[in-house]
Order: sequence, then C-alpha cells, then structure tokens
Amino acid sequence: MNILITDDNPTNLKLLRAMLETEGHKVLSANDGLEALELLEREKIEAVISDILMPRMDGYRLCLEVRKSEKFKALPFIFYTATYTSPSDSKAAMDICCSLMSSCPNSTASSFPNAFSSSIPRRASFSPPPIPRMPSCTKGS
Repeated sequence: MNILITDDNPTNLKLLRAMLETEGHKVLSANDGLEALELLEREKIEAVISDILMPRMDGYRLCLEVRKSEKFKALPFIFYTATYTSPSDSKAAMDICCSLMSSCPNSTASSFPNAFSSSIPRRASFSPPPIPRMPSCTKGS
C-alpha cells in the first residue's frame, strides 16, 4: 500500500517510515499539509497518516481539504499526535472524519501497525469508523 506520512518532525517521519516499511508498505513523506496536498496530486496514495500541529497547513486543515475533494475523500486518514490528546480533540478529529486517532507513533510501536491495518478499508466505498483511543506518549512531537 502507498502511504503518505505528514509531519514536521524528522524523527517521527523516520520512525513511521521504518514501522510501515517493515509491514511492507511504500511510504512517501511531507513536512506539512501543503506538501502533502502536492504529493496527493502527483502520486498514487492509498492512505494518509498525519500529525496535527505543523507549520503552513496543520493536520486538521489537511484532513478537511482531503475530505472535500471528490478524488481523495474516501482515503483512510489517520491522525497521530502527542499534543492534542483530550476528548475534545478526538471529537474534532471525528467531526472531520479521520479514520483513526493515535496519540503518538513512538509509544505505540507494537500496536500502531495493527490499529492502522484495521482502519484501512478493503472495499471501494469508505465510511470512517469511530476513532479508537490509543496510549499517549510524552508531549513534544
């Protein structure tokens, strides 16, 4: 599967890339939402994993742009964050239809691939499932 990961933190990008490539996925990366939108237009992307807090265009706006596009609105979209972990943050993510919300990639190394795999649809039409809560990590990413 071709997965786009979006984060302004190089360490998180490296960790996510390693986890996903180990699972057999092809990974493309962007440093913010604007770069992610450019990659979505140029590459065949089958899922998006995005941080929320980023410069230029944050993850919420990126998700909104993806969901309002006829071409991309059915893409599985996963948020992960160390900053936005409250119930109201999860509600905001649910309101803009992300597929999964994880608290941080480095704290969920063993569970993240399973949670990710379960959020990817196996059919053409896609309705995002409820957002499960995952263990949180230290703030700062």
